[in-house]
Amino acid sequence: MQKEKHLIKLLLTFQHGQKYYFLFEWADGHLWDYWDKYPRGSEDASLNSLLLAEQCLGLATAVKRIHGLATWQKEKRKKSAQTNKNEKDWGRHGDIKPHNILWFSSYRTDGCLFVLSDLGLTRYHSSVTRSLVSPTSLDGCTDSYRPPETDMPGQHICSKYDIWSLGCVFLEFCTWWLRGSRSVKLFENERAADDSVRMVDDPKYFFIPTGNNAKPKVKPTVLNV
Repeated sequence: MQKEKHLIKLLLTFQHGQKYYFLFEWADGHLWDYWDKYPRGSEDASLNSLLLAEQCLGLATAVKRIHGLATWQKEKRKKSAQTNKNEKDWGRHGDIKPHNILWFSSYRTDGCLFVLSDLGLTRYHSSVTRSLVSPTSLDGCTDSYRPPETDMPGQHICSKYDIWSLGCVFLEFCTWWLRGSRSVKLFENERAADDSVRMVDDPKYFFIPTGNNAKPKVKPTVLNV
């Protein structure tokens, strides 16, 4: 099994009394902490545009690993003499958001590094069940980054759930880079204002028009950011 640099590393587990503990590497903060440390984005950040792109690629690769789509994972399945349809090789993180992306200011020899963390909601499925998850069976999620299918009756949840959430985070990452952390917060407020017809403002990235068989659409504020 190959290690993935942009996934949080579990150092050890132990039991004390009746409780079980996990020990992970200590980070300097999460993605929002990084944005607040460098509020002017690209003007004072510790990253240049190339390193920023490399970090985003690394995070996408980490998600690919969870989804069971890394090259070595595909090769492993091909080499299997008989595919076990019940083997749970396909995962879904389930809660990708800035607070679950940890920031290491100086990670070993890599310098600044972002890693995907908090796998508490991660679920693994077999080839049979990976696309048959009902939204009502989800253990939890962060509403702002949830995909449209969670609000649509009869829809199922699959690994595409993570792709939507990661895309939302990347858009906020780019907003911070170009306009600073204040603009990321304003962007959230604008998305919430798009839901003003609801009793509770919701800064998610989509809306579902009223009417029968209405399809979800990306909010205008997202398209115009």
